[in-house]
Amino acid sequence: MMDGFKLWINELKLLFRSSLVKLLIIITAIFQVIGLNALDNSNSISLQGIRKTSYTMALGSAKYGAVTGALLFALLTLYILDKDNRKKSKDLIGTSQNYFYVIVARIISLVILAAMAVLLGGIAVWIIHKLVLHIDFNMSTYLMSYGVVTLPSIIFSILICSSLYLITSTMDISFLIFGFMFFISINSSNYLMNWVQPSTPAYSDFGGIEPVLRLIVYNRILWFFLCLSLFAFGLMIRRRYELGIIKSFSINIKMLLLPVICMVTLIASIFLYINQPYIYEKDSALNNDIRIEEGIRLKGIIPHVTFYPKSKSMSANVSYLFEKIKDKGQIDFITNTGLNIKSITVNNKEADFNYLKGTDIVRVQVPKGTNVNIAFKYEGVIKYPTSNSFAGYITDKSIYLLENSHWIFQPLVNTEDSIEVVGSVTAPENLTVVPIGKLTGVTKKDGMKTWKYSMKCQDIDLGVFASEYKQETIQVGNRSVEFYYTPQHESYIKALDIGGNIKNIFEYYEQNIGSYPFDDVPLKIVESSIYKTGGHSTSNIVTVSEYVFNRNNVPINTMIDITFSHDVQLIAHEIAHQWWGLGVSFREQNEWSSEGFAEYFSYKYIQKNFDPFLSEYISSNWRYAVSNQEYSYFIKNPEKMSVLQKNFRKRIEMLTEKTLVYNMMPLQLINMEKLKGEEVFVKKISQVYNDNLFNSLEYEVFLAGVGVRREEISVE
Repeated sequence: MMDGFKLWINELKLLFRSSLVKLLIIITAIFQVIGLNALDNSNSISLQGIRKTSYTMALGSAKYGAVTGALLFALLTLYILDKDNRKKSKDLIGTSQNYFYVIVARIISLVILAAMAVLLGGIAVWIIHKLVLHIDFNMSTYLMSYGVVTLPSIIFSILICSSLYLITSTMDISFLIFGFMFFISINSSNYLMNWVQPSTPAYSDFGGIEPVLRLIVYNRILWFFLCLSLFAFGLMIRRRYELGIIKSFSINIKMLLLPVICMVTLIASIFLYINQPYIYEKDSALNNDIRIEEGIRLKGIIPHVTFYPKSKSMSANVSYLFEKIKDKGQIDFITNTGLNIKSITVNNKEADFNYLKGTDIVRVQVPKGTNVNIAFKYEGVIKYPTSNSFAGYITDKSIYLLENSHWIFQPLVNTEDSIEVVGSVTAPENLTVVPIGKLTGVTKKDGMKTWKYSMKCQDIDLGVFASEYKQETIQVGNRSVEFYYTPQHESYIKALDIGGNIKNIFEYYEQNIGSYPFDDVPLKIVESSIYKTGGHSTSNIVTVSEYVFNRNNVPINTMIDITFSHDVQLIAHEIAHQWWGLGVSFREQNEWSSEGFAEYFSYKYIQKNFDPFLSEYISSNWRYAVSNQEYSYFIKNPEKMSVLQKNFRKRIEMLTEKTLVYNMMPLQLINMEKLKGEEVFVKKISQVYNDNLFNSLEYEVFLAGVGVRREEISVE
């Protein structure tokens, strides 16, 4: 034991005397500091200029340190382990020491140096916070970030490179394999593969770090076992006395602890990978081929839901009222696989049900008869469709549940008629809950509040949101718009008059499209966390990501003006969906979508209220995207698509469709406007809208309504 300790101390001293080692430590620390500007250095205009806080900067700093440290310590590890081969001193050392202990001592020394690099970077970041940025330094946020992101990434890099070197005995091959693993990790959409850094750009400034932290921690546990397994395997086949792999293995295997560690950690890794608890990759939110049963109509939903933020869980009692047009014997529901069904009753009797194999769809057997009442009881923790943008989560600081998180199970039936929703949400009293529809009452009991609501919906768009919001009521004529935002961002919201823009957008749409389609309920604008970028419209609620309300000060130059107009256009786009998408729906097809109308009308608002340069900037981006796609290899050679893998082909198809509806369609609307004249065209659109209110608008009907032909609106 004493000899092993002395060996380790000696190796650590030798390493620390090296100028190269000191340089690598300093470079890793420097990149942790540079990472404080990670969002400003990103390619996304959405993320640039976000107000600097510990939450918005910590993850960027940790990720920069992780990427840099992983690469530098990979090189250092291979360089150190290959030292004896270069000097041809391996056999000489082996005569006086068990070379196994030399390897372990060097790896432990490298891990300690990695910890010193991360600590040095953390100290530098603290100094920058205090002396340069003059911003509060949240110690726990940074410790968590460096402790679960940066340091583990570097340690994994050390263990992976050590293992690869023990297996291959060459620096070059080891680094090539490591480089491949590094590249896969950086670019993978599977959070389990992201051992270098998580894909999330930043923590939420008001929603906390919990939604992404659980994914990062699980990933770290998985890779800890994987790296231990790989390292134990490398030790088992490391070359002994210039012998080959088989003879070396027969010697190394006598250390019985190695195969035990290798097998146990490998089994643990496989178990963790297969049973990861947070993502359901076959989530129906990602499936566009769901079959709807037209012979059954949904007439009403009565959901009563309770949230338990401490355990990140919820429970629900939800009743559905159906009318059967055709005598069908079953009804399918899209569920969330994290929510466990406790019971299902049909017309007050226990019912049989089963999950369709390999899906999140549950099938409920129903009796003959016209009217059917199905009641679910379920509870659990929400699972995410993907790790990049969350459709739903529950934490102490905020609750964010879109309809496609399926916190309320979605029946796959006809929803063309109006759906009566009467429900309640119960949550801790410190949270302000924002449900859909009209609030009908609030009660308080035992530290919990129950928020009752009702609404007639045109679709099953049931979302709910909660945080310690501040509410502002914006009066627009005889209508009310409720604006919910975190008090932390109030100064920016007031300085930029976000509320004034919301009012102006609402007025502009009422004047140029038609009256707000939901007479008896207020429009609600809700700030959401950065974990769902952009915005979303669900029933009478518009959610907008926090970065829109959390930027640095007032616009002072052209680029910041562009960012601000981009933010206002995003708000205008999502509000437009209250008219186009909810007021008038669409039978989606490649070139036809509510997204095109939302883009066009948000553009028109910017054109009317901002510098002409800014609206031209928007339309030029559309033209660039369309032009780019026109010259895409697979657009010019569609027959080549058939040879692509299904997932890659689907991604290209989705990007193509996105360009058509978000870029091509608004350009076509601009061409129609030029053809008819702005005043005439806007009046015709308004007439088409009002003629089709609460109905599905067909493309040909719209073209006839505004008096244009397809061939007249082509985009050059």
